[in-house]
Amino acid sequence: MKNITVHGNGNKDYNVLQRGFGKRPLKRYRDDGTLAPPYGTELYNYPHPLKVAWVNMSSIQTSGYGRIGQMLAWGLQENSVEMIDSRFFGWDYRIMPTTPRAWMVPQDGSIAEDLVIHTTFDGDMLPDSWVRILNRAGIIWAPSQWSKNVFKRSGVTRPIFVAGYGVMPDVFNWVERDFNEGPFTFLAWGGRAFDRKNVTTTIKVFGKLNLPDSKLVVKLATGQIKNIISNKNIKVFYGDLPDWQLAMFLVPAHCLVYPTSAEAFGLMPLEAMACGLPVILTDYSGMQDYMTPETCIPLKVKKIVNAGLTNKMFDSEAYWAQPDEDDLAEKMIWAYENRDELKEIGRRASDYVLRNWTWLDVGLRAKNELLALRDEC
Repeated sequence: MKNITVHGNGNKDYNVLQRGFGKRPLKRYRDDGTLAPPYGTELYNYPHPLKVAWVNMSSIQTSGYGRIGQMLAWGLQENSVEMIDSRFFGWDYRIMPTTPRAWMVPQDGSIAEDLVIHTTFDGDMLPDSWVRILNRAGIIWAPSQWSKNVFKRSGVTRPIFVAGYGVMPDVFNWVERDFNEGPFTFLAWGGRAFDRKNVTTTIKVFGKLNLPDSKLVVKLATGQIKNIISNKNIKVFYGDLPDWQLAMFLVPAHCLVYPTSAEAFGLMPLEAMACGLPVILTDYSGMQDYMTPETCIPLKVKKIVNAGLTNKMFDSEAYWAQPDEDDLAEKMIWAYENRDELKEIGRRASDYVLRNWTWLDVGLRAKNELLALRDEC
């Protein structure tokens, strides 16, 4: 990047002060105690500020591209990126967070240089149709380094940048928990019961462990699984939740169990970590961008398997991980038996996420990448 002076990089030199749900941080401090300037006040020696036409393709604001698109746009705007109304011209880039669609790019094979496509895929190889579309876009915005590698390995040749995802620290922040009071509560989270997040695996392992004074809370977006559960210590809830309700749902739990087969990024574990909830998660795919042994409990991969239903849905030939059930059982027992150490993992995780992975951090990283790419043209 050329001719740039940044006051604070939004990462490790900041300490975000948080005090409970619903309270937005008023000040940001560096580690040396000095007051850092707010986001969006970086000094760039560019001819004009970045201007973006944002095209949100989803109206669902609680999950998927709708939620992600809303927060990515907010992060850019809070970092002084000018959002251009769709009725007017004058943008540097059109940004579309969505699955690739042929009508988004020129039919004649030329490249839409001003088009930025932000897309996600959870398998290790993109569908061929996606590659053909992405190679006619100007820039590809990937959610993780793992996704970037998947795109390149699949044949995408356009410029790709990574900015990650984040949390809203006024919603997802440290919550004090008593790890020795009441039943020890595991939490399993998924879209549907039988999808790549392997909620049924968690249910099966929990049932076999039969840990005294423990329970498993299962949160699903949709589906019916209550009828096949006979264990009175397993409770199931359904429905999409807005952020503030999702955060409150995390409070009573002591450990999130997330044996997913793959994630383009893995936002749910990151939000749990921000709240100080320790997470057992598969050591694979996009989550490796933020996983560290000090801030989570990595789950071993048993083997790489065919992506099954995802391949049928997208006409792809992708593979992903099958988590190791024996290792999952060992990690759940360890969490149950080592509660003081577990709490410290949660504390370190919250501090780490709030220092490095807020939506403001993401917006700043994305802005810097887009400015650099624009300046190279």
